[in-house]
Parts: sequence; structure tokens; C-alpha cells
Amino acid sequence: GAVIEYATAQPLCRVGDTMFFTAIDGISPEYRFADGQVFRPQPGLSSAFTVGGIRYITLTFEQARFTRKIDGTLYIGEGCDIYTMDGAVTADKIGGYTYLTYNGEDFDRYAVTGEDTTARLTLTESDTLPFTPTHPEELCIGGERKLTYKKIEVSGRDGFVEIPDTCDVEQIYADGELAADRYYNGTVWRVPAKLLYGRDCWLVTSEMRDDFYRDF
Repeated sequence: GAVIEYATAQPLCRVGDTMFFTAIDGISPEYRFADGQVFRPQPGLSSAFTVGGIRYITLTFEQARFTRKIDGTLYIGEGCDIYTMDGAVTADKIGGYTYLTYNGEDFDRYAVTGEDTTARLTLTESDTLPFTPTHPEELCIGGERKLTYKKIEVSGRDGFVEIPDTCDVEQIYADGELAADRYYNGTVWRVPAKLLYGRDCWLVTSEMRDDFYRDF
């Protein structure tokens, strides 16, 4: 039943009887209601005020960046994105992390411990492949090119690995099937380790010549 005439913070979401707003950097949050009440909260977890039975919480912009509403519950990751997988809360961060949940009145903090299991990459050159590539034509656009084969091994499934090879076209085969490819653009190739972990993976690259156009 309360009418906000204006607010200098941005609406984010509603959880039950609580409205969450985001403070924009450089703009002091201010709320003016039709009954004349004015609130100027300091952004953060302790910024709550109540009007007409509704609580208003103004998060900092940094807190709002990592706020997620999942299945009706509000999560705030402390420097990390929170999501759920198979019914369990997890984060996009390797190793330990902390996050908050909103219980309707206050925030509960949870800490998750973990080791850094970032994958390590090993590339071993080979003279042959143990299979026939399914898309060889992509490797030799414009004519035959010398091909290089490397066995790919990763130590875990977390994070990304970087393939620094200089080439024309590069392909990754996993268990004999093309899993990823790209045309070289002058940068390293960042590949999710989970795409490679636990599979028989090979890198196939074609030689770079100066007989084609490319953007860097």
C-alpha cells in the first residue's frame, strides 16, 4: 500500500515481503514515498528499512553483481557467482568460497572449503593419430597443408586450459569425435577442462602459411 514517488537506486528483485534495490556507483540512494517519508540508506546488508509492511534493502553494486534468486531463495556470492547443480549450491570459483542467503529478516553466511583443483595441460606430439579425423577438409582449406598431431592430457576437470599453438586451423577430437575447432586468430585457445577430462583427446593443427587472409 505504500507508493514510492521516486528512488535513485535500481530495483533488483523481490523475495517475500522484501524488495531488493541496487545502488549505482556515484549516486546516493534516496527513496521518497507519497506520504512524505524519505530514506537515505547506506548501501549494504544493514540498509533495511520498512514502509507499509515491506522491507527495502539496498545492496552495493558489487553485491548486486553476484546476487542470484534461485528457486525463491536469494543468494549473494562473496566475489563469485552462485548456482545450483543437482540440488546442491556451488560456485564458479575454484577452491573455497563463501556466500550469503536471505532468511526473510537477515543474512546467513556459509563457507565452503576446497582445494585448488585447476587442471594442468600436457601436450605430447605424435607422428600419427589412432583414428581417422572426421573433418579433414577443414584442416586443408585452400590446399594440402602439413598436419601436426598432439595427445592432450589434463589433470582435472576444473577451470580452463590454454593451447598456445600457432597454426591455420586447429581441431580437438575426444574419443574419436570432433569436440571443438577454431580458425587461429593470434591468441591462445582457452578450452574448458571438463570437455577433455577422462576422454581420449587429440589436437590436430594445420600449418600456417602466408597464402590466406586473416584478422588479428
